[in-house]
Amino acid sequence: MNLSNYDVVELLKEWGAWSSTGIGKGSLETPLYDNSHWISDDIGLAIDSAVGKLRLADESKKRLDASRKIKRHSPRYAAITFYYKRRYNIPMVANALKCGDDKAALILKSGEAFIESALGLHEVA
Repeated sequence: MNLSNYDVVELLKEWGAWSSTGIGKGSLETPLYDNSHWISDDIGLAIDSAVGKLRLADESKKRLDASRKIKRHSPRYAAITFYYKRRYNIPMVANALKCGDDKAALILKSGEAFIESALGLHEVA
């Protein structure tokens, strides 16, 4: 599966719609959103895996920061899921993360960069 032709933001938008369908969860509930999406389950699962790696990385960093008594933590996983799955806008993400809009946008961009790297989308010049 070659994802290098796609932009990480485009893929994450599609993943948000794909993951909201509830496929594979055994759910008979009506999806929360109009879930028209073009990504296949294979691509959706690859993005899901990258998002899962981001969650693990954030949890690991949070434990490390706590052991060092550092109170700074950037919840990139939360920003990604709020923005792409729950369809929050930046002010809503900022409110959920208890930070300003600029910081929330920066955290989101950091999460996107992590996922871009995990999917192998980055170009090496």
